[in-house]
Amino acid sequence: MAARVIVLTFVAALFLLGIVRGDNVTNSPAFKTLQDALVFIDTTLDKEDWNGLSKALYPPFQENDPNRNYWQQLKDERGKLRLAAIFANRSFPATDESFEIGASNDARAQFAGWSRIKFVKVQDGWHLSAVYGIR
Repeated sequence: MAARVIVLTFVAALFLLGIVRGDNVTNSPAFKTLQDALVFIDTTLDKEDWNGLSKALYPPFQENDPNRNYWQQLKDERGKLRLAAIFANRSFPATDESFEIGASNDARAQFAGWSRIKFVKVQDGWHLSAVYGIR
């Protein structure tokens, strides 16, 4: 009985430690590096897994959310290129709480579209927040 109480106490302590540290604060994947995030997006775009990309959004995607899930547009604009290669020289900022890449001068030479990819910083890392088109 005492051993069971010790085990349960240990498991509860680990769970609470995870909450305090911010582990798994969302159901969306957290990324430590921009390259990891872009490889995830590239791979998921290749599979045309729009549902998987929508589930990766933070805060969670709602059907009535406009302009957060331009997956097909991003895939079409990317063409055969890899986002991870296009933005190889970029990284998440050390101090900002949000970060965007896409249709801008830094990628215009290779990225022939108007899509923007937005990330937000949450306790457990960077999360994909939106893919939207600008005109």
